[in-house]
Amino acid sequence: MWRDARARGVALDVASVTGITLVTAAVSQRWASLLLDAMFYASESVFGSAVTDRAVETSYYWTRLGYIVPVRALTTALGTWAGFEAFRILLIAGLAAGLFAVARTFTRRLPAIAIVTPLTMSSVVLTFVGTSYLTGAVLAGTAVVIALGLRRGLWPHVAAGAVLGWLAMVNPPGLLLAATCWVAVRIHGRIDVRRTALAVASAAAVFVAFLGLGRVVFPALDWFDTYLTWNAKLNYADFASHDPVWLHDISLLVPLIALVLAVGAWINDRTQRSSQLAVIVSLSSIGFMLAFSPLMGGIALEAPMYQAMLWPPALVSICLVVAGRTADRAFRPVPVIVAGTAATALVVVSGHFTGIVPGGWGVVLAVAACAVGIVSVWVMRRLGGTAAVVTAVVALALVLSSAQVLQNSRRTIGLYPTTPYSYAFVPNPSSEKMHVAVNAQQWLLDHTTDADSILNWVGGDWVGGDRELYMVAAMQLWGENRVTLEPTLTADDTARLESLRPSVIQMVAPTTDQILAFWRSLPTSTHPTAPECYDFSWPMPDLTTGHSCLTRLTWPAA
Repeated sequence: MWRDARARGVALDVASVTGITLVTAAVSQRWASLLLDAMFYASESVFGSAVTDRAVETSYYWTRLGYIVPVRALTTALGTWAGFEAFRILLIAGLAAGLFAVARTFTRRLPAIAIVTPLTMSSVVLTFVGTSYLTGAVLAGTAVVIALGLRRGLWPHVAAGAVLGWLAMVNPPGLLLAATCWVAVRIHGRIDVRRTALAVASAAAVFVAFLGLGRVVFPALDWFDTYLTWNAKLNYADFASHDPVWLHDISLLVPLIALVLAVGAWINDRTQRSSQLAVIVSLSSIGFMLAFSPLMGGIALEAPMYQAMLWPPALVSICLVVAGRTADRAFRPVPVIVAGTAATALVVVSGHFTGIVPGGWGVVLAVAACAVGIVSVWVMRRLGGTAAVVTAVVALALVLSSAQVLQNSRRTIGLYPTTPYSYAFVPNPSSEKMHVAVNAQQWLLDHTTDADSILNWVGGDWVGGDRELYMVAAMQLWGENRVTLEPTLTADDTARLESLRPSVIQMVAPTTDQILAFWRSLPTSTHPTAPECYDFSWPMPDLTTGHSCLTRLTWPAA
């Protein structure tokens, strides 16, 4: 009978997580952002080695096998767009499962649902889940790892190790952050040397498994050689501003709010385990980022794709505070359901916010959110069961809706252009752009072979910020494979071209006149063929059409 009750409880928890996942996926946008780097991973996930085989420089992008391999499997099995959507839903499920497991450690099922559903509606999290960049996977994995860290058994250790091994193949900084939070949580509990060793072994096994899968997807490439070579090449300081511009980033007030709430709850009751863990999770994540960012030249706190890694620990911390205050409370279901539904609706509506809150007013809003949260936490101790749970959920809604407004107010800071976080909920052109980019890449691959080597050029002022069509060329690893940033070849560009001797040049531009001007600058000794073009529509008011063309070069014998 006990086993039947336990199985029924597990089934209800799984159903709860499934429901939260589907609701979150339904109210959010499938494509919320298109970072240039995200196109590298999207292309290699959909087309595999067909991309790297044609690249003059394969770069290190293909080594992120923790993202590429599962998405490759899903897009191959389900088709491109169903595969991408399936992976997005899996990431949302990971986030929801992690948060739900945290909440269920301290509270009953219905309050957990009312708490976790609005937490999963964070516009920052859903923006990165809704893109093909690596950050979304890191966010889901971090939530799962922290949740597993709350449990002492053998299998939670093995599972945490497996997720960390996967994160090692997704994004190394993400791995380090998740591992830091996991270790901090385990230290608060009890470090079991044998089980920790099993976690390490599990991580190593998953890592090795992905190495093997990488050999299947990219048979001509060597993971360790690529990783070590590019680690030696990259200077992360080149990708960050000289000044600490992140100090002016209004969105970073959100992890700070989580820390203040955790400290406030801990001061109110220093013996409560959930409050202790909330402080530990929040402090360990923020402390890690403050220490690690200088080691990456400052990029971790400036670049949105790294900043966002602070959000799962912040959400877990808030979850711990609220769930801990609803523990062992008798309540009437209907008021809790109404409060949870209203809280979710408020957070979703605030996620649509498209305005900009000035920095000073942002601080005022953050202080107000902290005050509401802390006062509610303190008042809950004096309230009855239903009133306490409803108060917790209402306070959560107010804090999270304030966070949505703050993070949605973020605009481009430093070197990193970013789409608004409101795109997580608001219809936007990202999906149409992604379809165009995939179709253009398919056309390019259909008109070339694995024996070709491709360099690319884009007609757009990169330095001046005209970067719209670069994402089309990024599908064929623009960046290391670019010919030039200039409208036509310079003498230095021609010399570099002659040293690399590509067989194909991909040319992408808004007009055929730009393409022909560049084409005429190619060395006549290579006998460039007349451009063959794929014409497409582009969903921007000031840029409605584009062309992806190729020309073949025949190099004279050396």
